[in-house]
Amino acid sequence: PEIANEIELVLRQNAGLIAEQMLDKGPDDVEDDDSPDAAEG
Repeated sequence: PEIANEIELVLRQNAGLIAEQMLDKGPDDVEDDDSPDAAEG
C-alpha cells in the first residue's frame, strides 16, 4: 500500500505540472499543428 500511495502522489504531481504547463501556454498554443505560426516558434 505504501508504494501505491507514493505512485499516486507522483502521478498527482505530474498531472499538476502538466496542467500548469498547459495553462502557461494558453488555449491558443496547445495545438500548433495547423497554425501558420508553428514553424516560427
